Amino acid sequence: MIGDNYYTDNLMENSLNITEQLNERSTCSFQLKTDFYCLIEKGMTVALYEANELGVITKLHFAGVVNDSKYKDYYNQNVRIQSISCSDMHY
Repeated sequence: MIGDNYYTDNLMENSLNITEQLNERSTCSFQLKTDFYCLIEKGMTVALYEANELGVITKLHFAGVVNDSKYKDYYNQNVRIQSISCSDMHY
């Protein structure tokens, strides 16, 4: 979930990287495959959940905010690939 939107099947395969640090900020990065109307921006809230086969949320993997977001549009496929980096709320 980013902002108020769920991106259930948009996470690109093998793109998720979470680095947890004790007494420091944890970070994560990933890529999303979206349409052209979706734009992820710095400061948006992020929550990465795991759900079971029924769609019931079973585990929270990461929560924080977007630090940086870059995108590339593929017009011939009507797709935007967004590379997103985040940090948790630890200060």
